[in-house]
Amino acid sequence: MSTSRLQKLINHKRRIQYRLRKQTWTPQDRPMFTAATFTTNSPTVFAGWGPAASERCTTWLGGLG
Repeated sequence: MSTSRLQKLINHKRRIQYRLRKQTWTPQDRPMFTAATFTTNSPTVFAGWGPAASERCTTWLGGLG
C-alpha cells in the first residue's frame, strides 16, 4: 500500500472515531421535544410546485391532503 493511501486510510479512521466519540450536551432551557405539534395544509404548501409535484408529495406523505 502506498504512503498516500495509507495516510488517507489512517485519516479516515481518525475522522470516524472523532464522529463516534461520546458527546456531552449542556441542558437546554427549551428542548425540542417540548415544541408544538407541526401540522400542514398540504394543498397550500405544494400549491406553487404545480399539479404533478403536488400529487407526488401528497402521495409520498401518505395522503395528507
